[in-house]
Amino acid sequence: MFKSASVSAAQQPCILLGRRLLNTVLLLLTLILLTSGVRADSVQPWVNVRDFGAVGNGVADDSNAIAAAIAAAQQSFPRAAVYIPAGTYRYSRVLKIDGLMVYGEGADKSTLLASNVERSSLVVTGTAPKICDLRIRTAVIPTVRDPRSEATGLDIYEATDFTIQRVHVGPVASAGIFVRRSHGSEATPATIRDCVVEGTLADGIHMTEGTEFVDVTQNEVFNTGDDFIAVVSYVVNGRLSRRINISKNSVSVQSHGRGISVVGGEDVTIDANIIAATAGAGVYIASEDSWNTFGTAGITIKDNTLTNVAKDGTGHGGIHLAGRSSHAVRTVFVKGNRVMDTGNSGLYIDSYTQNVRFEGNEIDGAGRNGITVSRNTADIFIVADGSNLNIIRNCAEYGIYVDPRNCSGGLKVSGALIQNINTRRYGHIDAVNVSEGSSFAWIQLLNIRLEQPSSGIIERLVESASAIDAATGNSANRILETSVFLSCPLP
Repeated sequence: MFKSASVSAAQQPCILLGRRLLNTVLLLLTLILLTSGVRADSVQPWVNVRDFGAVGNGVADDSNAIAAAIAAAQQSFPRAAVYIPAGTYRYSRVLKIDGLMVYGEGADKSTLLASNVERSSLVVTGTAPKICDLRIRTAVIPTVRDPRSEATGLDIYEATDFTIQRVHVGPVASAGIFVRRSHGSEATPATIRDCVVEGTLADGIHMTEGTEFVDVTQNEVFNTGDDFIAVVSYVVNGRLSRRINISKNSVSVQSHGRGISVVGGEDVTIDANIIAATAGAGVYIASEDSWNTFGTAGITIKDNTLTNVAKDGTGHGGIHLAGRSSHAVRTVFVKGNRVMDTGNSGLYIDSYTQNVRFEGNEIDGAGRNGITVSRNTADIFIVADGSNLNIIRNCAEYGIYVDPRNCSGGLKVSGALIQNINTRRYGHIDAVNVSEGSSFAWIQLLNIRLEQPSSGIIERLVESASAIDAATGNSANRILETSVFLSCPLP
């Protein structure tokens, strides 16, 4: 029989201190693991929804069991994660997740199935909530759009430092992932990553009401009823959404809506996304009267690929910028994008848009003009990125068309290669055309190269009914239809 060693009175405080230190280390380790990217099935503490009566057969209503597991996790210290093993868990009401980690075995294995399309939401709130490796969908495919947050997949509301990862959402009657009044930090943005969103009747991913410091990256969004990914700021809410990075997502196939949109917001980057088969613009930067949104400023659009976009006949360009008199679109940088097969212009700079720099992009196959610059704009720069020219080819009408009325600041077009335009073979089309009535303080048209096939109908390289300050370095590969190579009055 073993006999325990005796402990002196002098040793007891040291032993107690050692135990406290060990417990503190274990507690900190658990918290670190819970908030890290480590899969939660290797982390303690956690609760299993099956231990609270969940069946997971897709038939039984598991709402009470899931809610009980969530409540137990929230009452534990430290808060436990909620584990949803493989199965289909039917629920009939909105479930609330406050500052917890909820995880499954994978979006192809662990499914939360909403039996009520009007009450499908998982409300995600609190500090550092994390949802991963799950599928969220309705039991039937909804046919009527529901604008309420209760009908979304994930309703992220007043959440701080949230993580949504490897979650498959849809079909649902509203937005797939709806983010409002939520944020990360500048050092550590909140994340929506590696998710799939499909079959929504509203936007795929929608961020609004002052949402800020969020990375939306490497998601797949398709077959939505409205915009694939949207940042929106409504004046009525008094909150501006900002500091959002939308990168490396793949979005495609819709019958209505735009690809990636910022309708009221600041400091948003749209980077290296693949955008295809949109009804409206592939990228839409705007302020809208119909929704009374704030203006938009500080937008970067770079290295995206847009294909088969702006096909619904509403007049959107592939990349479309449009403000309004009370809330302009300001300071937009567009660089290194490929815009192919658009229903309208490749780039459309519409009214109340200011300080746009379009640098080193390629437009191929525009249904109207390669680039359209509308009236009521200011400070438009269509320029080369070093040796990387803006390339405009295979356009139905003009290479670049400018309506300069009620404009201010300057217009500069420099370093553009225009190839095979006027594919509709109209009688009076120019490579670059500036209409009459300019209010620009100055206009420069420099180093524009036209390469037009011998069979292509083209009138002039540059035609301007407004005064031009400089037009030098321009050239064409062939004699044009008229004897006038340049037609532009100098000031």
